[in-house]
Amino acid sequence: MKTRILTALKALEAREGMEILFACESGSRAWGFASPDSDFDVRFVYRRPVSHYLSLGKRSDTLTEPIVDELDFAGWDLDKTLTLLRASNPSLLEWLRSPILYRADEVWLGATRQLMADSWQPRALYYHYLSMAKGNAKVNGRGGLSVKGALYVLRPLLCARWLLRFDSLPPLDFTALYQGLGLGAAITGQLESLLAFKRQALEQDQLVLSAELAAFMARELNALESCKPPLRDKAPMASFDAFFMKTLALDH
Repeated sequence: MKTRILTALKALEAREGMEILFACESGSRAWGFASPDSDFDVRFVYRRPVSHYLSLGKRSDTLTEPIVDELDFAGWDLDKTLTLLRASNPSLLEWLRSPILYRADEVWLGATRQLMADSWQPRALYYHYLSMAKGNAKVNGRGGLSVKGALYVLRPLLCARWLLRFDSLPPLDFTALYQGLGLGAAITGQLESLLAFKRQALEQDQLVLSAELAAFMARELNALESCKPPLRDKAPMASFDAFFMKTLALDH
């Protein structure tokens, strides 16, 4: 599969006339709970020629490919990436920490990760995750609940809880996330069972959530509503502009 992904990325570069700086796996495979029929969610950051960024015309800053078989490709242009990095976009922060890398300019990735470490905003990230959990709970509350739906509520919920407790970026691996929070034997056991079921079930298999786990989710959603993690000053735009120009080789 990796060979197919690398070949597709190279073809995309040739077709679009751009350079991929970084490509990784996102979603359930990066979080450690892929199902047998889970897609490969390939996410990437790309750089176009300098002239592209000097145009006065409107231009796209996103590339997406139709899903073929189980391959799902989507990427962001460099300028969009750095704008979202400054805003602590949770998807991007997870891409940059993905355990599954397909391609990377190691120098660029190292510098971007350092910029992330120096600038991420706990409160912004907290509200992103809490909003995800609430939105997914609302969507998945209609009709039957799939195992995927349950985990798409629980994971951002626990990420928000992690931010409050530790003031650090939450682990991507779901097992490390809930074990690190020390949720108690009963809830931990429920989560382990849910995770085991997800890994062998199909994406939309229905799930009867235990009353105990459902009550835990409701309590956490309610409790987190009134919490606020630390507020930090936003990183100066100048540091992101400088890195943008350096990546485009315009700093000399």
